Amino acid sequence: MTRLLTILLVISAAGSARAAGAPMPAGVSVSTASPVAIPTPAPLPNPLESKMRMQNAVESNNPFGLVPHRPNYLLPYTYNTSPNQPPFGAQQHGATLQKAEMKFQISFRLPVWKHIFGQDLSLDLAYTQLSFWQAYNTRDSSPFRETNYEPEALLRLNTHFHILGLENQSIILGADHQSNGLGTGPEKRSWNRLDAEFDVNRGNFELSLKPWHRITEPAGNDDNRDIEKFMGYGELRARYKMGSQVASLLFRNNFRGGGANKGAIELGWSGPLVRQLRWYAQYFNGYGESLIDYNHVNQRIGAGILFGEWL
Repeated sequence: MTRLLTILLVISAAGSARAAGAPMPAGVSVSTASPVAIPTPAPLPNPLESKMRMQNAVESNNPFGLVPHRPNYLLPYTYNTSPNQPPFGAQQHGATLQKAEMKFQISFRLPVWKHIFGQDLSLDLAYTQLSFWQAYNTRDSSPFRETNYEPEALLRLNTHFHILGLENQSIILGADHQSNGLGTGPEKRSWNRLDAEFDVNRGNFELSLKPWHRITEPAGNDDNRDIEKFMGYGELRARYKMGSQVASLLFRNNFRGGGANKGAIELGWSGPLVRQLRWYAQYFNGYGESLIDYNHVNQRIGAGILFGEWL
């Protein structure tokens, strides 16, 4: 210990003497060799790449391998200016639909086969559940108004190529089933799709284009044969990170002219709250917020909690 203190004192004295131009203490020499070059640190990854790295780390350390698929959130209070009363009244035997309700989404995916045939290709299974709960409608026993169930099979190819100044991180081919779980009755809704998703990013900006093709069903089993007139043939998602806050956009449109034009827009905004929880505000306007509302316009605003950062 004494020797270590002596060495530190000598180094300190040598540094002070050299800085002042004084002669060096006897027996002390200072190297005049050129300083060792310090390598420039690698640039930090963009938010999308950081998210992918985080998910890969979760997959490696999680024995169940589950990672977030779409945003997981809870909006304890939302307000819809134009609720869809007829189907709710039919299901709940004349109950009155309130404008205030709770909305939440649970979404995760499970990687089941990585590095298929030695390539940067993987097969995932995913599940998303979106629910609308009339929690404040105590007069009618606070029923769940609508729940949509959406299992998917996803074939993901990590690409990392550049186009028009944007970097493409992955191309995902998917098979998707979505329904409201009602086996029979006029309120039953479901459809099956094949889709492709293209993710590109630049800095703190991420853009996702997802066109889809509906699988035709027999006329007798088709619960919503005109759903594409309202939901369109794909969707566009965008996210931008501003410091610790994230703004998001969802856009759909059928690109038809005149009165036949239908679509939807969803805006989101989130920021840090505590640990992995973030405050979250959401606005929706248009068709197809849920399957029971695919041909009905909702205008809703709500606030709550987002579980984990979605960029």
